[in-house]
Amino acid sequence: MEVESLQEKLKVLSNRYAIRILQVLSPKEGGVVHSLGWDDLAEGILQLQGYPRPDTSYEEKTKAQVQYEKKRARITSGGTLYETMGKLVDEGLVLEEGERRKKNRAFRITREGRLALSALQAMEGSLGATTTLQETAEKLLKHKNFLGLLPGQREFLEEVEELPGNMIIQMGPGAGKTFLAIILLLSRIRKGAKCVYLAPYTSLLRQIIDEYGVLFKQMGIDVVRLDGTTRPSSQQLDDANLVIAIYESFLSAIMANQLWTKDLDLAVIDELTELDGGQRTLRARYLGNDRSTRLDCLIAILRNQANLVTLSARFGGTQKSAKWIEAAVFHPDRVVRPEEFIASRDGEFLSIESSDSSQQWNVKCEDNIEGILEYAEEYKEESILIVVGSRERTERIATRLANGYPREIQSEIVDMIVGKDKKMPIAQRLKEVLAKGIAFHHAGLASDIRWRLERSIKEREVRTIVSTTGITAGMSFPIDVIIIVFDKSTFYIASRPQYLQIAGRIGEYHLVEDGGVVYLVHEEPTKELEDQESLRWKLLLTPLEQIEPSEMYPSLMLGLIAMSAMNLLEFTKQDIRHEFLSLVKRTLKYFLNEDYLDTMEQRFD
Repeated sequence: MEVESLQEKLKVLSNRYAIRILQVLSPKEGGVVHSLGWDDLAEGILQLQGYPRPDTSYEEKTKAQVQYEKKRARITSGGTLYETMGKLVDEGLVLEEGERRKKNRAFRITREGRLALSALQAMEGSLGATTTLQETAEKLLKHKNFLGLLPGQREFLEEVEELPGNMIIQMGPGAGKTFLAIILLLSRIRKGAKCVYLAPYTSLLRQIIDEYGVLFKQMGIDVVRLDGTTRPSSQQLDDANLVIAIYESFLSAIMANQLWTKDLDLAVIDELTELDGGQRTLRARYLGNDRSTRLDCLIAILRNQANLVTLSARFGGTQKSAKWIEAAVFHPDRVVRPEEFIASRDGEFLSIESSDSSQQWNVKCEDNIEGILEYAEEYKEESILIVVGSRERTERIATRLANGYPREIQSEIVDMIVGKDKKMPIAQRLKEVLAKGIAFHHAGLASDIRWRLERSIKEREVRTIVSTTGITAGMSFPIDVIIIVFDKSTFYIASRPQYLQIAGRIGEYHLVEDGGVVYLVHEEPTKELEDQESLRWKLLLTPLEQIEPSEMYPSLMLGLIAMSAMNLLEFTKQDIRHEFLSLVKRTLKYFLNEDYLDTMEQRFD
């Protein structure tokens, strides 16, 4: 159906029960179109509203039957249903069978009616909500001005009527996990519950406030942010309906026995793959720096006091992790991946080969990155992210690209990104390359500059970015091409999950709509990635391994022991020991390796 034709019928479709009538009359895909009478229509509308017909086999009417008949009477009395049906018939959306004004008439949806319903569903997302989650989804769609749900979101809302206890949601970057998390949080908050959203990066917290802050305010939801940059009072935390926090800030609050952490209904934990520590045993150089063991302990504590929903891309050992926290698992059937190419130097040529070795090209060039840009002839039409291992190299490459491959950008955008920090040396260096449409991004930039730069990337105002891996943490962007440079400074990118974290910056929505390409440039051998073949195998072909946290380090152990003591009014050393080891038994580390308990016992004693 043409958009203009649909718009002419919107007035009719806005009548009460109009869309419900079309939904009841519309068969499932491949089904037969049946004619239905008034009684069938009324029962169908109630079914869509979540009120199935009760059992009528009892001799006396049950309370459920009485309530059902009252609801049915509201639909069939007053003339609204009949008036709406008349308008649908007049517009050709429904075919009438039998004489008008006769109760035994029947109705059949026309091809025009099915097209109108299909077009409206595509424009407005999930229509005919029959669950609280679907109703909340429709509210969010309107708030964000989205035309519809992404495939994975729609699949989730069709499968999950309500949260079945704990749940692991696995979807690719940009596939809409955060949107689903907000739906789940709002559905609980509207019932008076207190919830928490936990993430590893402040950028993710900022994204929540930026995208949903206005809606929270409109709904009267009190949201408090807790991280290293904010200092909410105890009263603010107590009164909040939703606390959004960094892992470490929330764990500190729990370990300090703060009262507001005791009465939580739902905890959403973003980026569950942070549970993978990479270091299976305790090493001095990683003491206090390993996030995986902190998250492991955090989840072990929360398991006993709140429902858990975790968000992440797919990871190895999903079923074991689900069994650990007794969670259902959701992941969409459809998985979209970018095209992948491996590039390496062969004399004066850059050899570019597809991941399955079916395609290969040689580009004569002096610089690898410039060789790829020359190979991607239409690079000026695309957004490009170049990932390297050091801050100094991001700036050096950005300067070279600004001179050799400049892009157009509005001066107002440059001034907005740099902001009040323009007199700082690093801000001046950024402004120089930004003026030619190129940006560098690393932790040396002020957090406000990074945030404004990231927003400009999302708006496609800045189209070429050279960055360290910091930009690959959590957020997805409308990126067409990612170039990852592997040398000694990127030694830590040595596993498939770490690679997928970077490649995932091409969000799934952008992949579906526009596609995406990732180039892996092998410049120097490292201990893990000796050559392009080892790079191909370890990053592109190796099955995902079981995620496993590292061992608990001493300062964290002491904090948890102190927390165990605070939870007991009177205690002996044996009481604290029992309390602490009970916590250890709830960790994923112990679930995967029971010998871990012996290690913790020895360290306690």
